[in-house]
Amino acid sequence: MEILKTDQIHLEFEHTAYDDEILSGKTIRIKSIKPLVPIDQLDRLDFLLKKNRIVFAQYRIPATDLLQRKLLYKLGFYYVSTIAEMWLDTLQQRQFNWSSEFQIREFHLEKDLPEIKKIIKNNFGHGAFYEDPFLRNFATDRFYIILDKYALKRDWRFVLLENKQEKLLSWAIWHWEDKSKGTARAELLGTDRSIPRLGTYTANAMFNDMKQQGVDYVQLNITITNVSILTIYLRLGFHLLNPIEIYHIYLKGDY
Repeated sequence: MEILKTDQIHLEFEHTAYDDEILSGKTIRIKSIKPLVPIDQLDRLDFLLKKNRIVFAQYRIPATDLLQRKLLYKLGFYYVSTIAEMWLDTLQQRQFNWSSEFQIREFHLEKDLPEIKKIIKNNFGHGAFYEDPFLRNFATDRFYIILDKYALKRDWRFVLLENKQEKLLSWAIWHWEDKSKGTARAELLGTDRSIPRLGTYTANAMFNDMKQQGVDYVQLNITITNVSILTIYLRLGFHLLNPIEIYHIYLKGDY
């Protein structure tokens, strides 16, 4: 955890990677904001962030926290979406249904990157994967992920579902949060919605991979309006916690 502090504000944050447009500065997720003066005396965060080469900041608050919401608007944040935090425990004791129609392929996102790269190109074309001096990224019209030194520290896993002709149908991405506590976070799930129950099978494949890696407690965030995916996770036994609002600051320009 790192700290930014002025005579007005105290911030604790961690580095992250979020958007393909953000290549000219740091991106961060703020963990806590402590105002040192009354809210109406606070300045926007723009100058402080630019001074520290930060171009993007994200902060999450409980949807019921009206005082924090007022603070964020005063600091220059804008509202993005409302998500639900979900969790599933005792993963090692659970069984997940499967279908012989599909085959699973499981990868470590960094160690197996050449093979993943080949699969993505075979299914989506050579333009789906590209590299630059700073980041290794791959993208399609249906998903995007940035791999940088902060992301790769989290020990990412990549699970693919294919048909018997090895055509990629869906994928799921997860990473460890705390190996010592057996805790992992599911980050992304994408499927072909024209195939019945493919979303459920994809989630099951991801959770089976988690079990094999020793995970017992799973966390994930989901947009509260994404009813179809929300229903899948509830059926799988996830518990729904209080909604969380996401706020961003995005500073354009050269640094």
